[in-house]
Amino acid sequence: MNSGQLEQLMVEQNPQWRQGDVWVEKLFLQRDIFGKLYENLTKNRLIIAVNGPRRIGKSYLLKQFIAKLIQSGQALACNTLYISFSASTDEKEIVRQIIDLFLTKYADRTRPAFVFFDEVQYLACWPDQVKAIYDLELPIKFVVTGSTSLFYGQKTRESLLGRIEKLALGVMNFKEYLRFKGLSQTVGNRADFLTNLSLFRTEFCHFLFGGQLPELVIHTDIEPAKYLRDMVETLINFDVAYLYAKLDRTLFSNLVKSLSFSLASEFSVNKTAQELESDRPTISSYVQILGEIGLFVPCLNGYFRRMRAKLSAVKKMYSLNTNLSLAVNGFDKSYLNDSRVLGAYAENYVYMRLADMYDRKIEYYSDRKREADFLTADMVWEVKYGVAGDTIKYEQIAQKLHRKLTIVTENEWDEEGQIRKLPIYLL
Repeated sequence: MNSGQLEQLMVEQNPQWRQGDVWVEKLFLQRDIFGKLYENLTKNRLIIAVNGPRRIGKSYLLKQFIAKLIQSGQALACNTLYISFSASTDEKEIVRQIIDLFLTKYADRTRPAFVFFDEVQYLACWPDQVKAIYDLELPIKFVVTGSTSLFYGQKTRESLLGRIEKLALGVMNFKEYLRFKGLSQTVGNRADFLTNLSLFRTEFCHFLFGGQLPELVIHTDIEPAKYLRDMVETLINFDVAYLYAKLDRTLFSNLVKSLSFSLASEFSVNKTAQELESDRPTISSYVQILGEIGLFVPCLNGYFRRMRAKLSAVKKMYSLNTNLSLAVNGFDKSYLNDSRVLGAYAENYVYMRLADMYDRKIEYYSDRKREADFLTADMVWEVKYGVAGDTIKYEQIAQKLHRKLTIVTENEWDEEGQIRKLPIYLL
């Protein structure tokens, strides 16, 4: 790409250079994480890398950043640059060329500049290219995003060591879903909650089936099942295959279907390898890939204290996107009518929320006599989407581990001493 073509691309993708408030309307729907990410954007020089699955809203987020920077006066419109890399390129000087054009022809060099590279995984040797500019100590803040693992390979991790802050953007939670649909309700007490319980029940099933991706919620004319099936196909056949050249796509797809069918269940590498007619090393590596791309993650048993024991013991597998987990096996929303299925998906959602709240520092507990769904640093969590019932064994686990107990319920809301009951809709 010559300099003329490159400059044309830059102008096309940066309408704020011509009309500074072009993306201001995007500020009205913000994810919960927006404030934290924006604070990180403005407080230091570190490169920010936002990693997350395809169609999670990363491009939208970057344009929100630009709108906020301009609106708040923290940046001139001409000092913001957005580039989306929609196709693979191996041009090893393209970052330098972009920055040179930006600084010499558009930016006010007396003011800080902000550079946003979207889908940077398509850019060959992107860490080395960005690092070279960063090390010049110019007044430029870099933000990069990627649909799959941005840090695949040891060389990538080492080249940006000490220069980068990695942040994950996941699917929407239920409160975000309600807000994006214009159904957000203030719940300050039990009366508020009971008034809205019917709404919560109805919308929660919609949310689990097709309400965790911003585009599906905003654009109600999109048919969720087809959208999600296309997304799974693209994820496996393009995104993952792009980074992992030796991937057996059929086996990988079958593993995703298997895990999706048995959410919140105990997982055995050996058993899964036998069922899928594969071998343990391959299944283990594919599970690791699923974690890297933010689709499925293992949950370790907190009963064991040593990490070696945790890793060798039975694990549970949870999805980080229940919409995809339903779609990959062709299930529609009626699948959630089975109370056992809905209970498993409710448990999986609680895992997703706790993973966000506790930076994925979450385990389950099983000592062969007693079990609890989740452990965090301060709490034992048990999910009872139906009737809460007897809680004595969970209280015993909490007392043994010197933690409080939360029973996540459908409609019970109460707090007494070290025990509380919390509706899943308010988590």
